[in-house]
Amino acid sequence: MADNKRTRVDQLLDIEKAITKVWEDEKAFEVDAGDIETERKDKVMLTFPFPYMNGALHLGHAFSLSKADFAAGYNAMKGKYVLFPLAFHCTGMPISAAALKIERELKSQANPTSDSPKPIEPQTQSASQEPDENDLGIKQGRSKKSKTLQKGGPNMTQMEIMEKSGIPKEDIPKFIDPQFWVEYFSPIGQKDLTTFGSLCDWRRSFVTTESNPYFDSFIRWQFNRLKCMGLIKFGERPCVYAQTDRQPCADHDRAEGEGVIPQEYTIIKLKVPKDKLPECLSSLKDDPEEVFFGAATLRPETMYGQTNCWIGYDVNYGAFRLKKGEGIIICTKRAALNLAFQNKTEEYGVVDCITMFTGKDLIGCECVPCLSPLKTIRMLPFAGVNETKGTGVVTSVPSDAPDDWWGIEELRSKPDLRTKWGVKDEWMNNLDAIRIIDVKGYEGKMIAEVFCRQIQETIEKEGTGNLQALKQDAKKESYRHSFYGGTLIVDGPYQNKSITDAKNLIRDDLIRDNYALLYYEPEKRVMSRSGDECVVAITPQWYLDYGNEDWKTKTKKALDNCNVFFPEVRHIFEYTIDWLKEWGCSRSFGLGSRLPWDNSVLIESLSDSTIYNAYYTIAHLLQGDMFGSKPGLLGIKAEDLTDGVWDAIFGLTPMDDKGDEHNPKIALATPNHTIPASVTTEHIARLQKEFKFWYPTDVRVSGKDLIRNHLTFYLFNHTAIFPEEYWPKGIRPNGFLCLNGEKMSKSTGNFYTLEGAIEQFSTSSVRLALADSGDSWDDANFLTDTADKGILRLTKELAWIETIIKKPTEESTGPLVFDPDNLCVVDASKLGFFEKVFNARMDRAVSDADNAYSKWLFREALTRGFYAICDARDAYREICSQENKAMNEDLLRKFIELSTILIAPICRQYADHVWRHELKKAKSIIRGSWPVMDNSAQKVAQDESLVEQGNYFSNVLRDARLSVTKKAPAKGKAKEPEKKKDVECVVYVRDEYFEWQQIMLTLLQELFPNEKALEVAHSESPCTCEDCIKKMDVEEDSDKPKEKKGAWEPSTNPDCIRQPSPSYIMQAIVKDMKTVHWTRAFSHEVRLLIEKYETRLSSEFGLCEAVNGMTKRLEKRIFDLATASIAGKSGGKMTTLTIPEGSTPAQAKELTKLWNVMAGDSLQFGVFMLDKAIKASTVTVFDTKRVFSESQILTESRTQIAQSMQKSIKTPIGKLEVQVVSVPATLTEDELSAKLDPSNKTKPAESEFPPVALRAVPNKPKFKITETEAQ
Repeated sequence: MADNKRTRVDQLLDIEKAITKVWEDEKAFEVDAGDIETERKDKVMLTFPFPYMNGALHLGHAFSLSKADFAAGYNAMKGKYVLFPLAFHCTGMPISAAALKIERELKSQANPTSDSPKPIEPQTQSASQEPDENDLGIKQGRSKKSKTLQKGGPNMTQMEIMEKSGIPKEDIPKFIDPQFWVEYFSPIGQKDLTTFGSLCDWRRSFVTTESNPYFDSFIRWQFNRLKCMGLIKFGERPCVYAQTDRQPCADHDRAEGEGVIPQEYTIIKLKVPKDKLPECLSSLKDDPEEVFFGAATLRPETMYGQTNCWIGYDVNYGAFRLKKGEGIIICTKRAALNLAFQNKTEEYGVVDCITMFTGKDLIGCECVPCLSPLKTIRMLPFAGVNETKGTGVVTSVPSDAPDDWWGIEELRSKPDLRTKWGVKDEWMNNLDAIRIIDVKGYEGKMIAEVFCRQIQETIEKEGTGNLQALKQDAKKESYRHSFYGGTLIVDGPYQNKSITDAKNLIRDDLIRDNYALLYYEPEKRVMSRSGDECVVAITPQWYLDYGNEDWKTKTKKALDNCNVFFPEVRHIFEYTIDWLKEWGCSRSFGLGSRLPWDNSVLIESLSDSTIYNAYYTIAHLLQGDMFGSKPGLLGIKAEDLTDGVWDAIFGLTPMDDKGDEHNPKIALATPNHTIPASVTTEHIARLQKEFKFWYPTDVRVSGKDLIRNHLTFYLFNHTAIFPEEYWPKGIRPNGFLCLNGEKMSKSTGNFYTLEGAIEQFSTSSVRLALADSGDSWDDANFLTDTADKGILRLTKELAWIETIIKKPTEESTGPLVFDPDNLCVVDASKLGFFEKVFNARMDRAVSDADNAYSKWLFREALTRGFYAICDARDAYREICSQENKAMNEDLLRKFIELSTILIAPICRQYADHVWRHELKKAKSIIRGSWPVMDNSAQKVAQDESLVEQGNYFSNVLRDARLSVTKKAPAKGKAKEPEKKKDVECVVYVRDEYFEWQQIMLTLLQELFPNEKALEVAHSESPCTCEDCIKKMDVEEDSDKPKEKKGAWEPSTNPDCIRQPSPSYIMQAIVKDMKTVHWTRAFSHEVRLLIEKYETRLSSEFGLCEAVNGMTKRLEKRIFDLATASIAGKSGGKMTTLTIPEGSTPAQAKELTKLWNVMAGDSLQFGVFMLDKAIKASTVTVFDTKRVFSESQILTESRTQIAQSMQKSIKTPIGKLEVQVVSVPATLTEDELSAKLDPSNKTKPAESEFPPVALRAVPNKPKFKITETEAQ
C-alpha cells in the first residue's frame, strides 16, 4: 500500500517538475505594464507579507500564501493581468542573534573554559511572517518526535541545530556572518515556492536590509518623507526592552510575547517609620533615605479605602536603593530591575540591592498609607500575591476589590491560617471595608462585598469546585461596574466625580506630592531572541507618531474604503487604530536599513515593511537580482536613486524637514531632491507606468496575528505617503493553520516544512489539502488524510482521462479529440433527460465555483466546483451503466475540459499537464481559459430545476436500493435456500409542503430576506467592546483558551453591541410558539431579540423597509404556524390546544410535551431548509411551491428505479414492478386526538394509504415493498 502511494506521489511530482520547467522556459508569470495596452480594471495585484528568511518555509507560510496564489490563478484564468510578487524579509534580530550564538559556540570550542552558550528553548511556531530564530526546517517534514528532540534534545546548541537541519558541518562557521544567512536561505525560499507552483514574478523579488541597495534606498526615502511630514519624532518613552541586546525588543525580535506592550502601574509609596522597621531591615535605621513599600496598582483612585497591604508569604523581596533622595523601595527583584531601566536608579539598568528576605519577614510591619483615613496599616500575607506581576506588594481595598474582601474574610474566619502565617489576632482590627465609591445599580453598597456574598451563596449550594472561576468573574464584573458606573463619595477635591474622570487626576496628585511614582512592566512575559526576559525601559528613541489624530482620521478613511472580508476584522482594525500611539522604529542591533539622518541606528522590522508593495511594481526595472547586486532592465545604479527620483516615480511633491518645535535640537532629515542625469525622463516615465498600472494593491493576504501591528501600519503608512487613489483596496486575514486538529508546533513535532510536505504528498495534493483547510478567519485545519486522498483522487482521475481519451471503453466509444483552441459546446436541445441533468450540473458547478473563487472561498470552490462536477459525472456514469449505454461524447469532452479548469487555480501543475499533454490544447490553462457562462435568469432557473430533479432522482435511486437491501442472517444461523419471488414496490411521494411547513418557509423568508443575511445566518454581529475584542483571539497564544461556541449569551458590558445570530433568533421565535398561541404575543425576552435583529437588518444589511412591523408579522406567522401544526397533527379535527379544565397533572404534562414536539418538528424542518439555503447560497430555497413534480419524474423513471433495485436484490426474483402514488398534503396521522383522549384506544381511521405513506415528505419518498412467491 505504501509503495503504491509512493508511486502515485512520484507520478505527480514528475508531472509537476516537468510543467514547472515549461513555465520557467516560457517565463509564464512575468508580466510588464509596458507591454499592456488595456484599462486598469483588467489588472489584479495580490501580495502576501514577505516571509522571514532564517530557515525553511513551512505549511503555515504556505497556507496564508495559498490564498493569494489561488486567487492569482483564478484571475489569470479569467483573462486578467495578474501580478503576484514575493520578496524575503531579513530585517530584525533573529538572524543576527542566531549568528552571534554560533560565534560564541565556536569561541567556546576553542576556549573550553569560557562560558557555555545558553541552550535554545523550543518555541511554538506562528503561521505569520516571522518564525522563531531556529526555524531552519528539516527536509523530511513531520516526525512523531518534536523538532528539538529530533535534533537531540532541548539543550542543543545552535551549531548542532544547524547540522541536524542538513547544513554541512564545514559550512556552519560561515553562518557567524548574518549576511550569509540572507544569501543562503532566500534562494531556498524561492526554490520551495517555485516547486509549490506559485504564480510569482520572481524578477521582482528582493531581500530587505542594506543587503539590497535598491530596496535600502527606497526605505530611506520613505523614512525621509515621513520625517519631513512630522510623523517621526524623537523622545523618551517606555518600550519592551532586551537587556542583553541593550535595545528595544519589537514584536518580531521576540521568541515569546509577540503583541505584548508596556503596562502602566502607579507605585504607591507606603512609608515605613524608622522605628517600625522589621528585623530584616534594621540596618536601615540610620540610613538617610526613606524606606517605603512599593505597592503597584492599576487603581490609584481607590487608595482612600486602604485597610492593609498584602505580601506573599514565600515571595522573595529586597530593599533596593533608588536615586539619591528618592528613597529605598521594598519590592521584588524583578520589579527593581524594571525600575532600573526606567531612570529610577543612580546607574541606568543597574539594580542596587541592599538586602534580600522573604515575605514572612515582613508580616505585621506597619507603614503609613496615603489618602486612607487610617494612620497606619499592616503588611499581611495573602496567597494570591504573584511574584511575576507588579511589585509583589499589593494595596488592599476590600470595599472595591473582591480579592481583598475575600482575603480578609479568610484571615478572620480561619484562626489556624493566622497561626500558620504568624498573624496576631489584634491585627485583624481596623480591617473593616471603607465605602468610598457609590456604584450605579448598587447604591449604598460596597461592590466587592455584593459580589463576594453572591459567591458565598453559590458555593453553599454548589460546593467550591468552581470557586476560582467565580472569583475571577467577580473581580472582572465589580471592576467594570465600579470604573464605568462609579462616583467618588469621599470628602475632597474629587468628591462626586466619576471614577473614569477622577482616576488620572488622583494619580497625578499622588505623583506630584511624592506619594507615588509611575512604573511599567510588560503585560506578560516577553523573551528576546537572545534568550533573556525583557523589561520595560524608558529609552530615547525615534518613533512613529501613530497617535497623531489627523493621521488616524485618514487611516480610518482608508479602512472604510478597504474590503477586509470579515466584519469582525474591521472592528479589530478600528479598535487598533484608536488604541495605537507611538511606535519605536529604531534599534541598534540586527539587520536592516539605517535611518537616513542617524546612521547609528537601524529601522526596525515592522517599520520597513509597510509600503514595499509599491516597490514590487518597479523592482525588476531597477535591480538585476534579488540582492540588487547589479542594475536591472533600465541600467540605473542604486546610488542614483535620490529622494528626488523616488518622488518623481510616485508623482509626489518634494518635501523638506521643518523640525520639531518641541524638540529643536534633534537631527533633521536632509532629502536629496536632485535627479541625476543618468536617470532620464524616459526612465521616469517607464517606472511611473508600471507603478500607476499596478497600484494600489487589490488584496493583501496575511495571518490574523498581524492585524494589530503590520497590517494597521500598512494602512497608516499608505495614507501618509500616497494620495487616496493608491490606498490599499483589500486586506484578507486568515487564521492559523492547525495540523490534524492540533496546533502546528515544532516543540510537539506536529509540524511540516513546505519542502517536506511536498516530498511526502506532492505539490498538487498539498495545495488541494490547503484549499480544503478552511476559508474563514478562524483557525484552519490541514488534514494529512485529505492530502492522502488527494493523491489517490488526482492520479485516478488522470488515469481515467487518459483511458477515456485514447481508446474505446464501455463508457465511451472513443477516442476523444479536443479542439486545441476552443472549449467543447454542447447542444442541450438534442439531449435526453439524464444528459440534460448532467449538462446542467456541470454548468451549475462552473457557476458555483466562479462565485466561490470570486469571494475567496476556496474550500467552497473545491467542493461545489471540482468535487461537484466529478459527482455529477459519476451519477451520469451510473445511469448509463444501468441502461448499458456509453456516455455522450460531447458531454465527456465538456466534463474533462471543465473539471480540469475548475481544479486549475488550486492544482495548477496537475491541471496544466492535463490541458497541454492530454487534451493537446495550444495554450497554457493559466491564461484566459475560464469559460464564459450564460448567467441569464432563464438559464439559471432552468439549470436549477434540472439539478434539483437530478439530485432528487439520485437520492431516490439510493433509497430504492436501500429499501430492498436485506441484512445478513445472524451469526451461526444457517442460510435458508431462497425461492424466486415477485416484488412489488409502491413509491409514495408528496408534491406539496404541509401547510405548517409552508408557514415555516415564509418565516424563513422574513428572517433571511436576502443572500447577505443568509451568509451570516450562524454569526453574531461584531462588536468592539473590551469583552468582545478579547474573545476574538487574533494572537496565537497556546495559553489562551479558545472561545467556546454555543448558545448566545447577552453581555453585561454596557458598551457591548453584539447581537445574536439570525439562526438563534429563529429558534427562539419558534420555541415561543405556545406563548404566542395563547396570548397572541411574544414573550418579553423574544421581543428584545427581535428588536436586536431589526437593528442588524437595517444597519448591517441596509434593509430598513423589512424592519417595519416585523414583530407583528412574526407574531402572526408563529400563531398561524401553531394553528396549522395542531390542525395537521390532529387530521384537521382541532385548531387550538389549551389545557382543559379539570385536567390532571399528567394530562397537562402531556400537553406541554406536545407543544415541544410541534416546536421541535418546526425547528427541525426550519434548520434543514436553512442549511440547504446556505449550501445553495440562495433564498429561493424558501419558496413554498415545488419547482418540479416529484410524482411525474418518478412515474417517467420507473424503469431506472426497478433496475437500480434489481442490482441490490440478492435473491432470485421473477417480476419487479414499480408504482408511484402521490399522497395528498392534507393527509396526516391523528396524533393529537389519540393523546388528548386517553380513553380512546382506537387507532387513526384506516385509509387507502398505509402508515409508511403518511410520513412521506417533499424530497423524501417512502417505499413499500411487497414480496410474493413467483408463479
